[in-house]
Amino acid sequence: MHLLNRRLSTLLTLGLALGTLAVAAVLIGGNQPATAEHPPEYLAIGDSVSVGIGATDPETTGFVALFRKDVAALVTPGQTDEAPGAQENGAYLKLSNIAVRGETASTLIADGQLSEALELLTTRNQNSSGVDDVEVITLGVGGNDLKPLFETCPFISPEDCILQAQVVLGTYATNLGQILGSIRAAAGPDARILVMNYYNPVLNPGCPLAGFAPLADQIVVQLNGTIAAVSTAVPGTEVVNVYAAGLGPDDLQPDCLHPDDSGHALIAQAFAAELAN
Repeated sequence: MHLLNRRLSTLLTLGLALGTLAVAAVLIGGNQPATAEHPPEYLAIGDSVSVGIGATDPETTGFVALFRKDVAALVTPGQTDEAPGAQENGAYLKLSNIAVRGETASTLIADGQLSEALELLTTRNQNSSGVDDVEVITLGVGGNDLKPLFETCPFISPEDCILQAQVVLGTYATNLGQILGSIRAAAGPDARILVMNYYNPVLNPGCPLAGFAPLADQIVVQLNGTIAAVSTAVPGTEVVNVYAAGLGPDDLQPDCLHPDDSGHALIAQAFAAELAN
């Protein structure tokens, strides 16, 4: 009788231990809130627009900084930075903005930004925990790929300019496909990948290339068509229609490149609209 009781006691203890392990496994698997030590993440990749160049304060009025609030509202609802006690109770969103000024699709691959992004995604999205994943990834690259065209096209015929654009965009399409395919493979199927298309950067009357704006618009439309086509081939990739956001002369710097504060705000709004879909 005593032997039977001891066996029952042993089985009960073992059952409780297994139950505790099962609960722990569920928690580790992602059914607990993110913590201050292991927050979910928003990763921004790209060029100077993602860096925030053109904004008066890139860390607050750049589009990535503005859009971060929309990501936080979706990923950690009620726990944005402005929410009372957000940092203390541990649920909040981490931002990693690794964008590089002057980046093209080819330099993003060759100079290390893509490798840095893939390392981060592999570490966060392929570990045993589901609470600290990179949940949203934004990519903005392509504007600088057009710079050689903007430097030569004002001095050649529109027909020759469009032919040159087709060559440039062919190379760009190959590079963009590699970037997006690599990001999706590392991030897994559930991460949101949002790719921006582009505005016409030469609309500000102070831009020396303002007279080139109509032909520049044709080139930007071709760029955006390439972005749409390549993105469609990578499952789950979403194109943010920045072109349709309507950045005009007052939303752009006179440097023929960057948005100002109002331009960054319009870009952030376009990203927010896509995120809400």
